[in-house]
Amino acid sequence: MVEITLPRLVGTRDAARELVEDAFRRAETSNEERIRLFARAVLSAAPSFVDELVASLARHGVSEIDVFGDSEDLLSKLDDAANRQEGSVRIVSGSRLTNA
Repeated sequence: MVEITLPRLVGTRDAARELVEDAFRRAETSNEERIRLFARAVLSAAPSFVDELVASLARHGVSEIDVFGDSEDLLSKLDDAANRQEGSVRIVSGSRLTNA
């Protein structure tokens, strides 16, 4: 399974694309339906970064992103970005399961 750990500050579309490409290169795969996204360290995430992160993952065939250590702000941005993918990407958050 592809795993991506987000840095403290995430801001540009280029950084999002690079992060995704590096993760898939390390995993030695080009497509994956489900990935793990570790976001505990994130202090701030630009909407453009999150949009490109989700779009880049969708281009790699990702349909489900399991998010760990997410904040409400980041989760909201991920949901918005996933909605722009017309339902092809689903965000799954451990905090939602805990708070449900």
